[in-house]
Amino acid sequence: MTFLRQWVRRPQDLLLRKITFQIHLWTGIGLGLYVLVICVSGSVLVYRNELYRTFSPQPVVVEGCGESMTLDALKSAAASAYPDYEVTGASAGDTPNHAVEITLKRGEKMTV
Repeated sequence: MTFLRQWVRRPQDLLLRKITFQIHLWTGIGLGLYVLVICVSGSVLVYRNELYRTFSPQPVVVEGCGESMTLDALKSAAASAYPDYEVTGASAGDTPNHAVEITLKRGEKMTV
């Protein structure tokens, strides 16, 4: 059977068709993955504000009883409660009823 006759009657047996099929298959898979990554990253950029609001932690709101402690008093209380740690910082919340964040350090590790 000649090449042209085989191409018309039984093209699935040709080596050229098998090679072309493999090239087409793997190129399509690669381009499909590329388009998927572009779509997902674009969606993240479009919905970044909604994703930030959904996955960001909400501030802890506390009800105080009495007068609030100063940051220095809080640092000394944390140092006495955790003697193996070093108090490296303390920051107040945005409003008076938000929790205070105290940063402790033990060795090379930071703990919040």
